[in-house]
Amino acid sequence: MKILSINITEFGGLSDFKLNFTDRLNIIEGGNESGKSTVLLFIMYMLYGLPKSSKKNTPGAYDKARSLSWSGSRAEGSMEIEQDGVRYRIERANLRRTASSEAQITDIDAGARVHIGKEPGEVFLGVSRETFESCLWCGQSRTAAISPEKLTETLSNLALTADESVNGEAVLNTIRNAKKQYKHERGEGGSISDVSAELSNARAELSRIDAALERNADDRQRHARLTERLAESERAVATLKEKKRAVRTLTVLSRFAALDKFKEVIEKDRNSLAELEREGIGKYAPDAEELFSLKMLSRTYLQRKQEHDECDKAAKAEEKSNYDANAAAIAERIAEKESKESFIARTSDSQRRAKKLVIGGIALLAGACLSAGIFKLIAGDNIPLLIILLCLSATAAVFGGLLLALSQKRAKAVRRELGAIGCGAEDYKRRISYCFEQLDILTEEESKAAERQRRLAVAVENLAACKREISETLEKYDKSPDGEGKALSILTFEIEAYLAKKKEISDRIALNTKIAENDERQLEGYDRAALEASLPENSRIDISLDENDIERRLKDAEDARRAIESELTALEIRIKSSGVSLDIRADVESKIELLEDERAALTERYDILDRAYRAVEEAYGNMRRSFAPSVRESAGRLLDSISGGKYSRILLSEDFEVGVEVSGKERSALCLSSGTSDAVYVALRLALIENIFEGNIPFFMDETLSQLDDTRAKGVLSLVAEYVARGNQCILLTCHSRETRLCDELEIKYSKTTLARG
Repeated sequence: MKILSINITEFGGLSDFKLNFTDRLNIIEGGNESGKSTVLLFIMYMLYGLPKSSKKNTPGAYDKARSLSWSGSRAEGSMEIEQDGVRYRIERANLRRTASSEAQITDIDAGARVHIGKEPGEVFLGVSRETFESCLWCGQSRTAAISPEKLTETLSNLALTADESVNGEAVLNTIRNAKKQYKHERGEGGSISDVSAELSNARAELSRIDAALERNADDRQRHARLTERLAESERAVATLKEKKRAVRTLTVLSRFAALDKFKEVIEKDRNSLAELEREGIGKYAPDAEELFSLKMLSRTYLQRKQEHDECDKAAKAEEKSNYDANAAAIAERIAEKESKESFIARTSDSQRRAKKLVIGGIALLAGACLSAGIFKLIAGDNIPLLIILLCLSATAAVFGGLLLALSQKRAKAVRRELGAIGCGAEDYKRRISYCFEQLDILTEEESKAAERQRRLAVAVENLAACKREISETLEKYDKSPDGEGKALSILTFEIEAYLAKKKEISDRIALNTKIAENDERQLEGYDRAALEASLPENSRIDISLDENDIERRLKDAEDARRAIESELTALEIRIKSSGVSLDIRADVESKIELLEDERAALTERYDILDRAYRAVEEAYGNMRRSFAPSVRESAGRLLDSISGGKYSRILLSEDFEVGVEVSGKERSALCLSSGTSDAVYVALRLALIENIFEGNIPFFMDETLSQLDDTRAKGVLSLVAEYVARGNQCILLTCHSRETRLCDELEIKYSKTTLARG
């Protein structure tokens, strides 16, 4: 059988969901809660219907609840499969709290319903739900969930009859039940036992008849003795009942007395509390809020004192001068007229202009001289032209001289101004910047000193205010203000002790009052005066016994009385019916002979069934012992491949309990690591499929490789690839990408579907 596709209308957390499968390895990858396990549950639902309720703390405990739609409480959908070249569609629908509905199986090619009234899993796979879960489904948290009982039964049926539905164990049960009709296994019950009991009763009746006449005289004498014993027993019962009532009354009265004393203790505590509140502290009863205020005031005082001391120390400390007073004075003189930037810019501009004038004068003089010489050489005897050139040269020389004189005047003015403040013409910019830096330092130190004085004044004022508040608080409690913070701490300690004692008494009153109220509710149904009046004067009741002891003695006395009454009644009936005859005795003897013949016949039939049961049981046991080695050999070969030769032998008992051989010693699979245990059970499942099923069988794996390392996971995937290569189908669900990576490394072909979280 191969699954072609599924179509989920509503199932668990999925709705309107479709998924197609291929002949190769189908990997369904998705995160947690994406619906992977729901897909496998849906496939099993299509094959077998809703699961039965399972016990808690088992892997399938909540499969039924997970199967119903979370929104509409339905389970509905369809699945298409292929079997022997024929395509079928399986449809099923369930409502909440209804029994599993019948699946509709349709031959798609023929368009007709087939296998009506049958479960698809039993039709196409030939196994029950239990075998499907034990062999074909390695579901999440189910890797090791192979039921030895179910598996033993299934394998036995398949090996013995080639049909799981023909139960060899049922044949044994049928013979066993037939034997039980004659004789139960423990020898009690059954027709043989019934006939034997009836025979024994008949013989006993015959003995009674023989002794009836002889017994009459003895019975009458015993009747008289029993009558006297009955009277004594009744007197003992009456005495014990009186003791029981008296002890119960005394118990209740003692509870009343204890309650009275308890109330006296409560009243004493209330008086103590009232006296404590009247005395208070200085005739003033503080509360928790007052205590909190005092603690905050004490904390504030300490903070104010610390702040004052720090400010006073800072104000008295001598600050070292970290600035150049002369440079700061220069900066102050400049700052009175203009800013630092303006002074530097003006001075630089004046120097630049003086330089330009010098350069211009020199250029004019040089040009005049050069021009006169050139024209003298060129003009020759041209006297007018020479005169003109000489005049121009003289003019240029005069103008150049004026420029030089003006430049010298400006340069001197700049040097005088810079010299007045102690700067040279070359480094005045650096000097001026230094002076202004010293002025900034001076200004900052003066500001800090003023701030220290201001903070000291604030701290003095805050400390004085806090002291005034402390003095007022101490006066309220009639305490001397001497010591200030110390006196306040002592007062706080006294209030804490006062409130602690008050709380202790209050809590004790509340607890004892609650206990007293509970006792009053329990005793409110009793009339104390009536109870006291009911006690007899000079009572001889032994009150050292408790009520349980008296109850036990009373029960024993009543049981003895009832036994005597029962024996008297039986004796009276026997005396009245003691008249018997020889004819009755003859009838009883005839009945005994018939019962003996009937018991002999029943015993013979039972022996025949017992021999048949032993023969079938021996054949059945031989079959089971021969089937296990085949499964064990296949599983060992597969495990050897998975574990890389570390485990090559699986131990499988006649009841299919699983283990392995390690270093020549047998170990249960439960003693192995989780990953190794999973590998063992994967190998066992594939071995079971190999030995049980014929044809193409799908294999389902849900997070089966999660606890295996990469090496053993590759071994399992290689076996799965071989399984698929033989024409089988495998569906693997995982929340990791490791499986696809390992398949790529092993060059295993697969089809991948990714599910997203809903």
